[in-house]
Amino acid sequence: LTAVPMVPAALLPGEVAVLENQSYFIDEDDAAARFVENTASVEGSPVATGADGQPDPSTPLENPDGSPIEPVTDVSDTLTDPDLDADGNPVPTGVPSADGDDTPTILNLPGPPSGLVLTKTVVGNSQVVIGQSVTYSIVVANPTTQDAIGINIVDTLPAGLLYTPDTARLDGVATTPDVDGLTITFTGVDVLVGEEVEILLTVRVTAQANQGDLTNRVSARDPFNNGPLSETASAVIVILPEAVFNCTPVIGKVFDDRNMNGYQDEVGAAPIVSNQGITDQDFLNGKVGSELIAPDETEPGLPFVRLATPTGTIITTDEYGRYSIPCAELPANAGTNFSLKLDTRSLPTGYRVTTENPRTIRLSAGIFTELNFGAAIGRVVDVSLTDNAFDAGDNVPSDALENGLEALLVQIQNTPSILRISYFVTSDQEGDRARARMAEVEDMIRDQWRDIGQYRLVIERTVKRFQ
Repeated sequence: LTAVPMVPAALLPGEVAVLENQSYFIDEDDAAARFVENTASVEGSPVATGADGQPDPSTPLENPDGSPIEPVTDVSDTLTDPDLDADGNPVPTGVPSADGDDTPTILNLPGPPSGLVLTKTVVGNSQVVIGQSVTYSIVVANPTTQDAIGINIVDTLPAGLLYTPDTARLDGVATTPDVDGLTITFTGVDVLVGEEVEILLTVRVTAQANQGDLTNRVSARDPFNNGPLSETASAVIVILPEAVFNCTPVIGKVFDDRNMNGYQDEVGAAPIVSNQGITDQDFLNGKVGSELIAPDETEPGLPFVRLATPTGTIITTDEYGRYSIPCAELPANAGTNFSLKLDTRSLPTGYRVTTENPRTIRLSAGIFTELNFGAAIGRVVDVSLTDNAFDAGDNVPSDALENGLEALLVQIQNTPSILRISYFVTSDQEGDRARARMAEVEDMIRDQWRDIGQYRLVIERTVKRFQ
């Protein structure tokens, strides 16, 4: 900005002209820089003095060679070399300058005071569910010795909260903040020395809010450089689970699986074709067909059977074999795995589980999930093995063992049975080899069973030592 003030038309040698009442408007750049730099310059042409003793502008002075004398110029100088502050800006506190190097005049501009004190609290209940509203109170106190004029109060909402329009109040007066996503800015706030102001605003809890603690933070900021003027204040609310939308109830039944197909069949139900039935679980061999359940042979529930979750929660079935877990999990957006295990010790004597145990399913928020367990008392068929049943030096079953098992499976293909494989060893060191050989035998049995089996065959394995 260049100002050309009114100056005298001429000055006699030794005269002084003083220019006063010159003004300059401080703009945003100056306020952000925190200083104003000012330099004045003067220019004049030397002229002769007339007969009346006054300067004669029409008679310029000349050099001895007849050429006009150059105009006289000067630039104002504070006669000091400026020091620099921490930000590299000049400050007029330097030492006197011997050479007069046109040092400009520096006017420092005060900024908003730091050291403001903010507190943020929740008005009313801080435990809410999705859909409810929360009102926050922000109190800004000024314990400094300088007024805080035109500062910004910046409130940052966590994900899951949304500002409710037309709810903001500044000392009880409606105000409109600047809203940019989750950032709410109250501009031009004045807090005089020793006083405080209160801001109220209301937000709504949206479906994107996660259960648990949500922290809302606020701070006072310099409007020009966004520098902090206070410590950050915060307030915490707790998002409670909502039974309908967040919880996943799990219901189920432990039933007497009389045909050992892993499915609680209805009376007179049609046979189920392999791999085409609808069930709440998968089997190694697929969903296999079974005979009709006769009207007097239902598959009732088994009472007083214990179930356990990974967290140690114990559930006991009622007199009809039923159980329920009202809020088994609070699934995340993509769902959550849930596991449940049947305590086989709580089954009636002779019963064995015919379904997976433990069972793991995927839960989705707000959706009921069914998880059933089958158990049955069936004929136990023992298969006793020794080293003689395998080819020497490896784990391959002998031809005699393979032919014998094939004949056995034909005999039990229509009669629900439990196949128990026992391997007899002479020392504990033979245990690993015995388990590896039994695994080979089980794989061979399951390969054959896929073609002829009419129910889910339960296979048990154990290592025994000769007495």
